[in-house]
Amino acid sequence: MAGQMVRQLRDQRGMTTAEYAVGTVATVSFVGIIIAIIKDDQILLAHNKNFRPGMYSVLAGFMEPGEEFEDTARREVYEEVGIRIKNIRYFGSQPWPFPDSLMVGFLGEYESGVIQVDGHEIEHADWFYRDHLPEIPNTVSISGRLIRWFRDNPSPLTTLPCD
Repeated sequence: MAGQMVRQLRDQRGMTTAEYAVGTVATVSFVGIIIAIIKDDQILLAHNKNFRPGMYSVLAGFMEPGEEFEDTARREVYEEVGIRIKNIRYFGSQPWPFPDSLMVGFLGEYESGVIQVDGHEIEHADWFYRDHLPEIPNTVSISGRLIRWFRDNPSPLTTLPCD
């Protein structure tokens, strides 16, 4: 398979080569990224249309074939809220309840732009100070841990739990 051209499978998150065209498809894991974006003393939180009223979290999305983690973070943030980010740093990871899935968490810094929600996944997004956070996920999820890391650390981008 090394050196062969791959193509994306129609209607699936998977790739194949001519070698696998006989009916065998290589398994491709689903990798999602999740990122807390910080601007000065504020964190960007969003209300997803599937959340209960009043619940906010950090942004997340799936990697596309050929993307690096940082590229996925930049693309997802721009698609969902229209801002640019920089200084993306690894925070941690979390398995999902599916055997082929993983969520990888990051912290990033605001670079430019004005919040413009996509209106499809995200209904509302805003910057929140650590002492005025809305309802957020619990620490069972990496989203809850990212938000609490921001809340509990005066310089959350300087020292990370993985350092």
